[in-house]
Amino acid sequence: MTQNDALIDIRLALTGLSLDFVRQGNAMGFSTIRDIVATEPAALIAMEGFSYPWLAELVQHLRLCGRLELLQRLGPANEERQEQ
Repeated sequence: MTQNDALIDIRLALTGLSLDFVRQGNAMGFSTIRDIVATEPAALIAMEGFSYPWLAELVQHLRLCGRLELLQRLGPANEERQEQ
């Protein structure tokens, strides 16, 4: 496990994210950033408790940690490019 992997596997309460972010994430059933980024975007947005300010805080945190790519999903076009 790399140091960056450790950053996304620690409990939300230990990430340095706001208490509101942690509470909202826990209420949606998330305990780590890995749990969040493993959720399909449409499912995440549809969850009770989701808000765009909450997502913005996650984006800012991942950017500062150098892990913003975790929010990118491979689509069919990207998969085809990788196979070439």
